[in-house]
Amino acid sequence: MEWKHCALIWRVKSPIHVGLRRSGNLMQTRPYIPWRVWGAAFTRVLTERLPSGSGVPYQDVGKLLEQNFRFGYAWPAVLKDGKSGKAVEDYEVLFNEWVNNRELFEYRLLDAREGTARDALAHTAEEGTLHHVEFLMPNTRDTGEPVFLALDLWVREPMELSGTPEPVQNLLKGWEEHTRFLQIGGERTYGWGRVERCLCFEGHRETLVGRLTWVEEKGEIRVRINKNKRIPFHVFSTQDQNFVGPVEVLAGYRNTGKTFLIPSPPVMYAPGAVVMEPCEVIPDPGVGFRSLNNRIL
Repeated sequence: MEWKHCALIWRVKSPIHVGLRRSGNLMQTRPYIPWRVWGAAFTRVLTERLPSGSGVPYQDVGKLLEQNFRFGYAWPAVLKDGKSGKAVEDYEVLFNEWVNNRELFEYRLLDAREGTARDALAHTAEEGTLHHVEFLMPNTRDTGEPVFLALDLWVREPMELSGTPEPVQNLLKGWEEHTRFLQIGGERTYGWGRVERCLCFEGHRETLVGRLTWVEEKGEIRVRINKNKRIPFHVFSTQDQNFVGPVEVLAGYRNTGKTFLIPSPPVMYAPGAVVMEPCEVIPDPGVGFRSLNNRIL
């Protein structure tokens, strides 16, 4: 077996903001944590732990991560009533609540904080800088119970690390130890985005988010989606319209060494789109998922 599936549970320790769009003065957040955010957090913490003078750039660590890791999308979760949290079945992933009752989901889990830039000389707020930043809360609004993130991760075994310096090999092989505490998303200088991994369950043939079965064929992960199911991640837009739902251009930033803007940002079906016919999708490193049954636009 080349890929090992890990179902990860993270405790949200501080507000999380992952930018979606700006609406007036409100900077909206995504209710989920996409692949590229996890990839950036893993790359950052592993690079920071390299010995001084190792000479391995951030981009090289990121490429090794893309070769050996496949991330799903993380969605908020809460403990089921009376459960201890020691088993994967103890957690209720709130993807279906977001689909079926979005107002309740947003009331329970999202909030916003106002801020403004300050004119140091005049001791007043700078004109036109008032804004509100939306975020995922560490605790639910209604009951105050802790909020978790449920994430599907696949790790290549054995990893492809030929020609890689030994310190980098050791870091990647010991990823569980080095990535227990992470900071994800925006506003990190204010202490936002702190998460702590609580549990790691291995060996499942069903994803934690969406309860989708997966198989391995020709060295790749194939996630199977049945008819009328909703997707919990982005999927590349296709010509035969096997998916019906919201579409967005997945713009953003990515450190390529020369530029931070993503060249030719892809058009994607957004989470919540409906599958019209059964299909299989594969993780596309750094972006989302790609349908095997359809031709990409």
